[in-house]
Amino acid sequence: MTTMSTQRSATGADPAALAERWGLQPVGTRPPLKAYVKEAWGRRHFATELAKSSVIASTAENRLGTLWELLNPLLLTIVYYLAFGLLLGTHRDSQNFLGFLVVGMLSWWFLNRSIRRGAGSVTANRALVRSLHFPRIILPVSVVLRQTIAFFSSLPVIIVVVLLTGEGVRWQWVFAPPCLALMGLFCSGAAMLAAWATSRWRDIGDLLPFVLRMWMYFTGIFFNVHVRYAHAPHFIQVLAYYNPGAVYLQIMRYAFLGSIPISNLVLFWAVVWAAVFLAIGTVVFWRAEERYGYA
Repeated sequence: MTTMSTQRSATGADPAALAERWGLQPVGTRPPLKAYVKEAWGRRHFATELAKSSVIASTAENRLGTLWELLNPLLLTIVYYLAFGLLLGTHRDSQNFLGFLVVGMLSWWFLNRSIRRGAGSVTANRALVRSLHFPRIILPVSVVLRQTIAFFSSLPVIIVVVLLTGEGVRWQWVFAPPCLALMGLFCSGAAMLAAWATSRWRDIGDLLPFVLRMWMYFTGIFFNVHVRYAHAPHFIQVLAYYNPGAVYLQIMRYAFLGSIPISNLVLFWAVVWAAVFLAIGTVVFWRAEERYGYA
């Protein structure tokens, strides 16, 4: 009787002891990193459905529906073709400037939208974060998945454009899927970092578009960086040639355009950028898991 009463007083009267005995944790407690990643992977179907529903919901009130996911970058392509290709003469940078511009614009749209929308993925879903238990990392990842779905609708347009502009069917097309996968990994990490930063400092959301616009000029959407920065200082050339956007755009252009070369160094940096940003983004985002929804 004495032993039983001792156990009751040690556990029954102490909620903390009971919780420890049964392995219970407070809501919102950050799990170990390995368990966190494992749980996020186990809920990957939720992330996919969240991405699909986001595409449908964002265009539900438009007559053209999800077609706007493709029309937006194509309309920007026309603007850039007229403003930069014809008026400023950047069409001379490539033998097939229309194909060069279309591949670059649609790839950049994927990068830009993934990071920009990923930045607000946590703050925009505060009610969901506060009401349901799930790894918050799913939110920025679902944004990237959404942009991946949109990019798949762009691939037929890219193929049609390059065929009509005389490129023909190329075995190098096989580079496009792994490049898209690396872009997705890089954007997932970048979106996590942007979401973490925005949840702590809301001003980041207003500053980010200007940062992305500056990055665009070192990526070469409507001009060839190897031509325009050929006589720039060495550190500017390195920044322009091997930043993540320029690297992924060059691989995509190599896949579809015969006039675009590629080097092993570009392929190396494509893998490095994806791995580094995904690893750092995951760790940084995980460390702040307990604060999301309450900051």
